[in-house]
Amino acid sequence: LKSQDVDLHKLIHDLIDFITPFIGEKLISIENKIPVNTTIKNWPDALRVLMYNFLMNAIKSTEQGVIAISIENRSNSYTIKIQDTGVGMSPSMAKFLITGKSKDEVENLPKYKKGNGVGYQIIRNIIKLMKARFEIESEENVGTTINLYFEN
Repeated sequence: LKSQDVDLHKLIHDLIDFITPFIGEKLISIENKIPVNTTIKNWPDALRVLMYNFLMNAIKSTEQGVIAISIENRSNSYTIKIQDTGVGMSPSMAKFLITGKSKDEVENLPKYKKGNGVGYQIIRNIIKLMKARFEIESEENVGTTINLYFEN
């Protein structure tokens, strides 16, 4: 597939409208910090699925606070960041989510077993297909930042 021009601000705006009902009674605000008319080269459908999964995970792990989506542009790449003020996670859990492999069976700990694990399988496969990469910066009881790296 060929990448195409994507209005990232609009894609995130539309996703926020779609997922806002999932917040329920939680005291969460979702901030679209992508500047208006920010156009990137990407696969719009795959990017929408990625962002949906990351935002839903942020909502699940955040009881109150902020979820923010931003972008850092460079001459030959860009990074999309999803930050939350949720429960955070241990370094071993972050490694498990990135690789799908774990030495200490963190995926079986009740604290992290909020889903069935399919979301991060989808995320890893889409990112691999897009020839991108992602990192997780997290601190327990502070929050998490997901960094999605793309080459132009």
